[in-house]
Amino acid sequence: MRWIVVALCLLAGVAHAGPNDRAAKEAIKRFEKANALYDVGKYEEALFLYQAAYELLPSPTFLFNRGLAKEKTLDYEGCALDFEQYLRDGGEEAADARTRADSCRARVRMKVTITTVPAGVRVSRLVDGEPLFLGRTPATIELAPGPYDLALELEGYVGMTGHFEVEIGKPQGYDFQLEKLSKLTIDAGGVAGAQISIDGEPAEPAPIERVVRAGSYRVHVTAPGHTDDDRMVSVDAGRDVQLSIALQVPPTKQRLRVRSLAPAAILIDGEVPDDTDLAAGVHVVEAHADGRVPFRGQIVLPAGKDVEAVVTLPRERSTLQRALLWSGASAAVGFAIGGGIYGALALDAEAEYAGPTPSVETRDNGLTFRFAADVLLGTAVVVGTVTAIAWWLTRPDDATLEVQR
Repeated sequence: MRWIVVALCLLAGVAHAGPNDRAAKEAIKRFEKANALYDVGKYEEALFLYQAAYELLPSPTFLFNRGLAKEKTLDYEGCALDFEQYLRDGGEEAADARTRADSCRARVRMKVTITTVPAGVRVSRLVDGEPLFLGRTPATIELAPGPYDLALELEGYVGMTGHFEVEIGKPQGYDFQLEKLSKLTIDAGGVAGAQISIDGEPAEPAPIERVVRAGSYRVHVTAPGHTDDDRMVSVDAGRDVQLSIALQVPPTKQRLRVRSLAPAAILIDGEVPDDTDLAAGVHVVEAHADGRVPFRGQIVLPAGKDVEAVVTLPRERSTLQRALLWSGASAAVGFAIGGGIYGALALDAEAEYAGPTPSVETRDNGLTFRFAADVLLGTAVVVGTVTAIAWWLTRPDDATLEVQR
């Protein structure tokens, strides 16, 4: 009875089909043959004719019956799609179509292809956080429509989870790429008792070997009697990294005591000494005191031995001595200048006397100027010599540093 109603509805539509009457009539003819085949259980032949009829005349009725045929041939995905399209096209049997669409959708099992790089990855479906093994890649599995979370695992690679949605009417192929793990090996050069920590984790005895993923790691190494070593190491994916850390023995420390025979400010390496131990090696000692020659020099502090040293700061010249030396030097310069001036005057007088009009006065002036120049220059030499001798005799000794023990 259903097919008669359908045919009448289609014929009513054909009456308004215009130029397409022939195609519409052919579509109805195919549709009626399909119904006959459907009634005798020849669902595949019926499906073929329903499809052919729909191609000539895209009618919701053809979709409805095509959906029925697909349901009988166990094509539940096509069945659900046809009934849902029927509903979107405004088919009259909406309630029945919705029921059948839901029924087919509930029975759909779609083939989903999962591939990975590399192949052979273990694929599990996560159900309430628990893995349910599905196979190894490349894998083709049947799943109902809906969201899925997968766990992908392979020895030597970083495990990962993948999320996807299985939707009917769409191709179902998913590809995942796993990151290859790396090996990080660290040793401490055979130092006894060495402990190694990675990224702040509890330290373990050296050497250690870890399987890690690509990234940067902070390595901290300790050992009794050695200086801690802290560094960053970068690891690329799939690359084995071997790190050998040579721990340093801290320099031994001894006591260095420097004193001055006269009150003085003493610095060691630019700082005021506080009686703390110093590392073996070269240290800079400075000593300053008002009125005394300053000292700046180096002292070697040997390993395993304390050192005491005495700095001697001689007195500098007194204020009176400096004043006398400056006065003597200034006087010598003054006498020398005066002698130079009178010497020049004497030369001028001698030149005039040797001219065309010599006179007794010119001669006497020349002799006077020469005598004055000789006296002044001689005095300059004497005063300069005395001053130089005094400068040498009053020269302070150099400041010294003497190691006592």
